[in-house]
Amino acid sequence: MKKYDNKVCVGIDYIKWHSYASKQDISIDLEQNIHTLISGMSGSGKSTSLLYYIVKLYFAFCSESLFIFADFKQDDQFKPLRSCKNYFAYKNCVNALDIVYEKMHLRQEGVDKSRTPIVLVFDEYVAFILSLEKKQKEEVTSKIGEILMLGRSLKVSLVLACQRPDASVFPQGSRVNFGVIIVLGSAIKSIYDMVLPKELTMDTNYKFDAGEGVILLQSRDLKFIKFPIVINNERLYEICQEALNGKCKIEAKPQS
Repeated sequence: MKKYDNKVCVGIDYIKWHSYASKQDISIDLEQNIHTLISGMSGSGKSTSLLYYIVKLYFAFCSESLFIFADFKQDDQFKPLRSCKNYFAYKNCVNALDIVYEKMHLRQEGVDKSRTPIVLVFDEYVAFILSLEKKQKEEVTSKIGEILMLGRSLKVSLVLACQRPDASVFPQGSRVNFGVIIVLGSAIKSIYDMVLPKELTMDTNYKFDAGEGVILLQSRDLKFIKFPIVINNERLYEICQEALNGKCKIEAKPQS
């Protein structure tokens, strides 16, 4: 297996582009920033940016990685992905999480000694959590919290997308484990307050277009980001389909 690229360009600097028409890349370090939280209200460009983000990770991680997509809302924008073997929708989203959680434990136990990247992409994560009954909600958020805390060394990562990243749907303190936090569109102050450290303030007068917003790296490095405008949507979907039909096999846990 080829070693994957640590540095990945995910967008360009919003200020440099709009002020000077200069393209300055914004990159993430996949060794440091393994988990991603993407927030954006309707019309913020979150869905397209999420697909683009999958493509960038897939190219970086190589074809032997395992990508799993949980699509709670079954957004029409993700319709071309529904035939993929690693696509899960609505109530089956819990199965997507269980597969990734089980895979992580196989690595913890030493049964699976591989470290090919595993990525769970979860759209409308908050809406999914709020749809669950109390007991199942506690079980699911506990698993999410465990992956957030342990996933880095085991090469298991989460990309969670939602409209409002309320603290109530994450185990206490677990949001600090997101190395990348992205807020797209012109968000209200309360959303910035949810995800930005208290020492970082955000001017809500910015009028971001779709695919534009802020990105916070390692809870301290705040930048303004613009995701590229995707011209060839057909190719975008083709690559995402390839990622979700990957070759990586999911081993069954041995019976004790």
